[in-house]
Amino acid sequence: MSSVNVSVSQFTKRNFVTAGPFTGIHELKPQLLTESAVVIMDGELFLGVLTPADVVRKPHRLAIDCLKAVASLNPRHSIETALQIMAAEKTDVLPVLKAQNLEGLVFKNDILKYLNNNNRALQTQLQSHKKRIEKIVAKRTRALSSVVVNKNKFIGIIAHELRSPFAVIHSLLGLLLKDLHKYDQRTIESSLNNIYQSTTVTYELMVNLLEWLDSKSDKIQFNPVGLDIHQLLTEEIKSTVNFAEKKGITIHSDILANTYVYADSNMLKTVFRNLLNNAIKFSFPGGQVFIHSFGRKNEIEITIKDDGVGLTPEIKAHIFEEGLGSTHGTNDEIGSGIGLLICKEFIELGGGQIWAESNPHQGAEFKFTLPRFINPEQVNVAE
Repeated sequence: MSSVNVSVSQFTKRNFVTAGPFTGIHELKPQLLTESAVVIMDGELFLGVLTPADVVRKPHRLAIDCLKAVASLNPRHSIETALQIMAAEKTDVLPVLKAQNLEGLVFKNDILKYLNNNNRALQTQLQSHKKRIEKIVAKRTRALSSVVVNKNKFIGIIAHELRSPFAVIHSLLGLLLKDLHKYDQRTIESSLNNIYQSTTVTYELMVNLLEWLDSKSDKIQFNPVGLDIHQLLTEEIKSTVNFAEKKGITIHSDILANTYVYADSNMLKTVFRNLLNNAIKFSFPGGQVFIHSFGRKNEIEITIKDDGVGLTPEIKAHIFEEGLGSTHGTNDEIGSGIGLLICKEFIELGGGQIWAESNPHQGAEFKFTLPRFINPEQVNVAE
């Protein structure tokens, strides 16, 4: 049950100060300062609730002169309803009546304190899940890089270590986002965005791992055809637009239409996707990514260049090797390094080469070659 649907009965204070309708205001003022509200009764008949605001509004001598007609609650009303009525009546306290008999008083501060404590507990739970998934991702990506040849271990890690926490967090996000407006807590929205980014990282890791496993198995399908890389690259750039826009990254490509290579369509899409995401991840906000090609007699060389953090000589020397470990982008995005291993597998399977050129703080260029397709008009070119 949502916290705002809790009934007012658990917030009803049944110990309250009472006074008669003809009690003097001067006599009631000390009680109003300590109790915040005084119930006005005429014998067993409930007449109303007197608050400091009522005394200021109508500074008369008697309690009966200061009372105004206000709505009441019944024990089944939710605290959400109570807050709505309080806002409409411009009051911080409402009486709770049952069969015209006074049950007690509900104070706005008690409800807000409950919601605030409940939201803090929710935030703590979200942060705990966030830290847990980030630890799992960091730990397992290191393990996966060092034992990548062990297919059964990969499958076990994916199934038992990643999918379960991903499902828990994703379900929790759906539930919280559905009722987010009711909590009115900016910090919750911030936490939700962070958790959602963690699930995205986890999902991308799972996709890369499954592609890596396929590349190591004898079941992988390699179907090279003549491909217009301008067309294929345009589609992959579109798929990275949201990621790039969040960091203000602009992507430029000068690869012309009808630039053909001989490659597997799905593999080349995977290579472009990983290299583009990598370039955006390690670019500074507001940076640029450039893509261009250079044609030789028998091959096409493609370059994806960013103006980001660059690579140290040590990282550049081992970037396409297993066991590199996890890294962090300029906005603390998590990277496993497995995407680059997949790129190397797919490029070399297609008869090409891949390498990196970079200096620290001067951006990085990832380059790869593919066989050039000389006569595209003679074949069925893949869409």
